[in-house]
Amino acid sequence: MSPTPAVTTLLVIGWMVSASGLVHRPADAQEPSVVERITPFAQSTGHARWSPKGDWIAFDRPGENGYTQLYVARADLAEGIAEERCLTCHMHDLRKLHVGNPTWHPSGDYLAVQVSRPVRPGGEPLRFREVPGGNLGSDLYLVHFDGREYWNLTNLGERGGRVQSPHFSHEGSKLVWAERTASGGGVFGKWVIRMAEIEFRRQVPRLKGTRTFKPGARQLFYDTHGFTTDDLGVVLTGNLEPKHHESGMDVYRLELESGAIKRLTQTDAELDRFALQAPNGNWIVWSSSRDIGSGEVNLERRQVTAVRKADLWMMNAEGLSVQRLTHFNDVHSPNYLGPTSVLATSWNRDGDKLLALALPVGSNRPGDLYLIELNEPIGR
Repeated sequence: MSPTPAVTTLLVIGWMVSASGLVHRPADAQEPSVVERITPFAQSTGHARWSPKGDWIAFDRPGENGYTQLYVARADLAEGIAEERCLTCHMHDLRKLHVGNPTWHPSGDYLAVQVSRPVRPGGEPLRFREVPGGNLGSDLYLVHFDGREYWNLTNLGERGGRVQSPHFSHEGSKLVWAERTASGGGVFGKWVIRMAEIEFRRQVPRLKGTRTFKPGARQLFYDTHGFTTDDLGVVLTGNLEPKHHESGMDVYRLELESGAIKRLTQTDAELDRFALQAPNGNWIVWSSSRDIGSGEVNLERRQVTAVRKADLWMMNAEGLSVQRLTHFNDVHSPNYLGPTSVLATSWNRDGDKLLALALPVGSNRPGDLYLIELNEPIGR
């Protein structure tokens, strides 16, 4: 069955607010910035990622039935968005499950997604974007770009296991993700990092040769953010240090051969997460609560809102040359949105544009996407 185009298109460049009204101007006029402008890109949506060729964007968005589904749309930043369609709304096994957090295979033919089962018996479905560990369970699926086929890659969700943040290696033969293996040990439970080869037999994908990593001293929560450009390492975040507060994390690089880790940020109590490496591998943009004054936050297992204010920062691959990119939480900035948690979701292939998701702190309202344009490409 062919996918049906969505009735309404929410991805409209420049919705409601003109581009000129959101040009980035740091609060400190003496601080140079690599950001040229920030413009609204999409309302009431979630994680969005450019395809390898840059001609499509995949994103998740809640539907009328309360479940988040996977969409794709053709992206021409000069002309707007066209040919939007839902890939999973018509799939009988998935249309009443949450589908989201997509990542593209380098071929552009497939998307890996996490499929969650956070259904409250006898009531409305819980939100897709919960604090890690709050959902009842989730699994990895692979969806073909044409929307005609999909495959279940793991079988953890029915037993309460949870996966999140899948990413393909740049040459496409491996998949890495974070996986919850047990409850307890804190709000998030106990997690590991998994990596497996993905192969196709008679055009049916399967995972094989799964490896498990448990870096760091604390070994509680991990989140994966993609392979390094040489595919020899993985960028991740988590509560790895003995002094880490549960609402605070740091960014690390894991060397896959040796298992060694390098700590790239040094904040025990601040939230440093959602690290996105530029296409050339030399720079990393990540979400951080530093310099905002939010302090430590006590979390609850069923917390369903963004709980920490955060803006985007950039550093080089060794954790140096740090500078702040956005000021969404700065009351003196023209980009001020109120208490907001911002995370980068995708670089374009040239490394001169970013998609960023802004989530209102303390609210169940879906987030909004913003397009961040840099003064010059740093991704090639």
